[in-house]
Amino acid sequence: MACTRVRPLDRDQDAVRAPHGVPVHPVVEVRRRLGLEVDRHRLAPVLDVADARVGAALLTEDYTIFAGCNVENSSYGLAICAERNAVFKAVCAGQTKYKAIAIVSDDKNFLPPCGACRQVLFEFAPDMELILTNAKGEIKTSSLGRLFPMPADLKMLGKRPSNK
Repeated sequence: MACTRVRPLDRDQDAVRAPHGVPVHPVVEVRRRLGLEVDRHRLAPVLDVADARVGAALLTEDYTIFAGCNVENSSYGLAICAERNAVFKAVCAGQTKYKAIAIVSDDKNFLPPCGACRQVLFEFAPDMELILTNAKGEIKTSSLGRLFPMPADLKMLGKRPSNK
């Protein structure tokens, strides 16, 4: 199952309608769409190396959603997490400004982004919203800044003094 680009939400609307006709705030609708897209990809076929299957849906500033799944490999270093899979898909499409990422797994615990994913996400959106869902359907929200308070940031490094 490949990653999919979903039609953007019309963010100029004051409200959208849920299937039963009740007005829904656009942020709630975006979170719903993120959840649907990520759930579709979390059970994507992967090698049976890891116990958990993970899906991620990345929301861009223009409300486009890019989805990714973890792709395992017998050589763990060659595996790719769902979060980076979604980010790289978005970058390939020219999208580099992100608002949120939803991460879902079939594990009973919440699976936050690994260190490598945190660093990649930080490079694009240090304060993005994180929406985590576990196999029990529980949801936990946080921010990347709260989860990753001291990332490596080359912009913070001063220039080295010249030896000349």
